[in-house]
Amino acid sequence: METRDQLYQLRKMVSRAIKQKGKIIAVTSGKGGVGKSSVALNLSLALTQLNHRVLLIDADHSLPDLHVLLGVSPAKRLRETLVEGKKIEEVIVQHESGLHMIFSGRSDVKSEMNELALTQTFFDELTQLQSQYEYIIFDTAAGISEPIVNIALKSDDILVVTTPEPAAISDSYALVKVLSGMDRNLYFHSVINWVQSEEQAKEVYERFELVIDHFLKVRSDYWGHMVEDKHVREAAEKQRPFVLEWTKSKASRCVYQIANGIAE
Repeated sequence: METRDQLYQLRKMVSRAIKQKGKIIAVTSGKGGVGKSSVALNLSLALTQLNHRVLLIDADHSLPDLHVLLGVSPAKRLRETLVEGKKIEEVIVQHESGLHMIFSGRSDVKSEMNELALTQTFFDELTQLQSQYEYIIFDTAAGISEPIVNIALKSDDILVVTTPEPAAISDSYALVKVLSGMDRNLYFHSVINWVQSEEQAKEVYERFELVIDHFLKVRSDYWGHMVEDKHVREAAEKQRPFVLEWTKSKASRCVYQIANGIAE
């Protein structure tokens, strides 16, 4: 495991030194309902507030949440790129915060869902855009599916959002097992959501890391935690990100700590 850690640290050093293309981060989770989209959105906003160029992509076609969390009805959507042949640049929307976004659109038709698979052409175009951004962040669907696997395999880092709930931990383990089985060089990181304290988060993470290290021979670095905070729910109800609405809340402080750790 020391060799793996050394390789990751080397990659971080090279990334900082070169700064020629943006890092792709897939934010995912083993199950729904763990706050993945909220983490992806607020983390992207925090990085933007720290003067980083960020593109956030909603890659969940079945249950897209980002436009709901922002209270907007986007006129441009990802499906226009995947189905109608438009270029990625044509569907990028700039939020008032400065964050660049690509919104998804809900699809209830199974055949259309197949059409909305992210193609190699899409990733080729995305590669050309990497020089314009420091971070390209995917908010994937929850669980394990072919689109999630495709995004993960194209990403520099995979951020697994989980909670202390046993079912969430179990499903996160299953997610890491599938993805690591397809590529042993993937880099996993964890954010523990809905905890009472940092101590609780680290205890949950250490148990999770011990299991995947023992059974999968994979390590998941600890990227941080999110404490339970009433402002998170209030932000969802107001359709305003808490990192913008309540900048000094406990949740916002947690997000900025994660963002600073990623950017260091």
